[in-house]
Amino acid sequence: MGNYSFVLSDELQEEYCNFKEGRDYDRNLIEKLLHYYKPSILTNTSQLKRIGKGISAQLETTLRKSGFTTQPLEDLAQNTLYKIILCTGG
Repeated sequence: MGNYSFVLSDELQEEYCNFKEGRDYDRNLIEKLLHYYKPSILTNTSQLKRIGKGISAQLETTLRKSGFTTQPLEDLAQNTLYKIILCTGG
């Protein structure tokens, strides 16, 4: 298991990517997320494609070599310290 803290829902992952890329993002949502943030958030190639985010060749190679490609978020979360998925709703 890597040093990942948790997994984000698609909605939160998209906002987090927008924040990191300097695009428009929900400031309130990101402030709440960063309150709980403990590096590093785990994602997979499927999630990034699903939310329409480009993947650098290096990141895609790293995720694929680690086996983080198409598994559901629930399975992905099992590879994290807290074994949780943060999301915006119930």
